[in-house]
Amino acid sequence: MVALETIGMLKIDLLGLRNLTVIADALELIKANSREDLQLRLDLERLPLDDPKTYELLRAGRTTGIFQLEGAGIKELVRNLAPTEFKDIVALLALYRPGPLESGMAEEFISRKRGRRPITYPHPELRSILEETYGLPIYQEQLLLMARVLAGFSLGEADLLRKAIGKKERRTMRAMREKFVQGCVQNGISTEKALDLFADIEKFARYGFNKAHSTAYALITYWTAYLKANYPTEYMAALLTSVADNTDKIGEYVQECREMGIEVLPPEINESDLYFTAHDRRIRFGLGAIKNVGRGAIMAILEARRGRPFRSFLDFCRRLDPQKVNREVLESLIKAGAFDRFGTRKGLLKQVEVGLELAQVASEERRSGQRSFFAWDEEELAPSLVLELEPGEKEEEFPQEVLLWFEKELLGLYVSSHPLLEWEEELRHLCSHSLNELEDIKPGEAVHLGGRIDNVRVITTSKGRRMAFVRLEDLKGKAELTVFPDLYERRASLLQEDNLIYLLGRTEHRQGQGGQVGSGRDQDQVRVQVVVEELYPLEEAARMLELRLLLPLEEVDEPFLERLRALLRASPGETPVILHVKVSSDRPDLGGTQELIKVGEEFSVRLTSRLLEGLEGLLGRSRVNLVHRGRSRSQGRGRGRSQRGK
Repeated sequence: MVALETIGMLKIDLLGLRNLTVIADALELIKANSREDLQLRLDLERLPLDDPKTYELLRAGRTTGIFQLEGAGIKELVRNLAPTEFKDIVALLALYRPGPLESGMAEEFISRKRGRRPITYPHPELRSILEETYGLPIYQEQLLLMARVLAGFSLGEADLLRKAIGKKERRTMRAMREKFVQGCVQNGISTEKALDLFADIEKFARYGFNKAHSTAYALITYWTAYLKANYPTEYMAALLTSVADNTDKIGEYVQECREMGIEVLPPEINESDLYFTAHDRRIRFGLGAIKNVGRGAIMAILEARRGRPFRSFLDFCRRLDPQKVNREVLESLIKAGAFDRFGTRKGLLKQVEVGLELAQVASEERRSGQRSFFAWDEEELAPSLVLELEPGEKEEEFPQEVLLWFEKELLGLYVSSHPLLEWEEELRHLCSHSLNELEDIKPGEAVHLGGRIDNVRVITTSKGRRMAFVRLEDLKGKAELTVFPDLYERRASLLQEDNLIYLLGRTEHRQGQGGQVGSGRDQDQVRVQVVVEELYPLEEAARMLELRLLLPLEEVDEPFLERLRALLRASPGETPVILHVKVSSDRPDLGGTQELIKVGEEFSVRLTSRLLEGLEGLLGRSRVNLVHRGRSRSQGRGRGRSQRGK
């Protein structure tokens, strides 16, 4: 760079962002879903930057899929900063970097913004420059203006100072310090104060971020947040299309859709397009998501469907070119559920041979120009022939676990359901993190995780002992686990594909090549693995939780207890219930004491959203707590009850 600058050349960085494609695709979906007489035209350049729904979404930390705001760390910063206007987003992106975070500047900024600490300025003359950032110089442009106002630097000289500090050019910094002090003295500032101000500039220059860069990114951040807040179905469909070749990301975004109340549906032969489509709070998988179904076959299907929808499985076979839709394509479409409206998958698979023969005959007749009964609509066929060819609608179906396995095999993830859905509440309270949050965790940090084993690879060490590498998945992501020989020998029986497990472990970072598309960060991607220290079956781990209910004695009467018993009995399970009976401190004979009462095993419960919401309605949220083996969820766990539903 220095050599290029010396000879007068200009360096230009060109950055491609997938997020811009997501925005363009979302706008197309929004336009397609608008009534013709009310065709919606969103002009991004004219979007209001004060949309209440957008800032409500940001303050809630629902930033999955939002440009630059997806990681667990920045989600926490967003919630703490609680943005209320566009300049807060600009500041947010500037603050979420190692320097401001580690130096405490980000925390100081939030405290000043929220009125917890006073706003002060290094010098009264700097108020106009630093007022928008609560007295803290977080942008490089502010540092340039500080040097200009205090010491009379030109903007060129101020930029040289910034570069010298950033690159630690000591000789240039000494010269700049002398010039800065001289300029301050000429402006009536004492030498001592000038040195203090230069020290401030020197400190902040290490953390300052380019405001123009942050503003440009903040605008894309706002656009994506606006679309997610106001057109959630269309935006999430576009987002899913953008990661169509990344099943981990698709799984994360599908779970986000579920939490937003958006139904994600498997592919359907008469409704699916090439990519994900959106309509009425429903997103439909595209045919392009199905393994073994290539673009050529899909385009042939869409072309054949253009005139009218397919009316049956055999109608589909009759109208498609067998050279483009072969046996593998047909079986993959059936297994993925694309033909579910026409019969069971088990029954349809039995008809593949008949369908292929029909396709071949119909294709040959189209080429030869002959006309036979294949040229007629099915309504005109003899009823006996229809019964002979058409699969019975009442054919027995595969078990649910087989259907889910088909989805996993052909779509890369579970769509219609998930083996972990019935354990969602237990996982929410047992686990310290979701698997998609691990990249933001420091190396060596203890984690408590749970999920389904997706893959196991067992190796033999140089000492002849066996160990395993395991891929674990939960409802939001996947993680790589390492199980060393001592633990493997004790827990090998648990390490089987499809088993549901709970583990204690520590994170380990490994450097790899590449980076996230659209992240805007030029750095090697860090792969996070978890070294497992202990393993349990998930069902056994559920018994590690205790449900503790605080009952003020003065509020307890028979109707109250009957309602409590009814709630507990309606959700039988393995989690024990402990009652904290609190005696009011205004009883001088008893004082303010608590009695712990463990209720009988017949009242042990299965944690569900319905149960917890019922208890919170009866007792109040603060009186319903989950304790993990004698340790409160609030102690270093980071995912307490206060974040349910976020």
